[in-house]
Amino acid sequence: MRVNTALDIEDLRRALRRLISDYWLYFDKQGYLNSDGRRLLASIAKQAKRLDYNLSRRLWKTLRDPSVDNILKLADTISLNLRGELDSSLNGPQVWRFREWRR
Repeated sequence: MRVNTALDIEDLRRALRRLISDYWLYFDKQGYLNSDGRRLLASIAKQAKRLDYNLSRRLWKTLRDPSVDNILKLADTISLNLRGELDSSLNGPQVWRFREWRR
């Protein structure tokens, strides 16, 4: 059992930053988490399970409705401002993968 909760919070912040900075990998067109994003959020939930009661309540609400707004509210709960990273992720360079259609 780990005693240092500061490391747990930093791991949580790192995972949330990854979730927002790779927006196009983890969210769909409507702004909700896809299956890979839900998997990453589940690992975040496992990390945050034993930390703070307010954090676990916010996490429960986020798991029920995994939208971008709720992810940002979760980040605000742990004093992490990710709105700037979200803007740069949405407006930054995008990598598109095209599939060759063969007939």
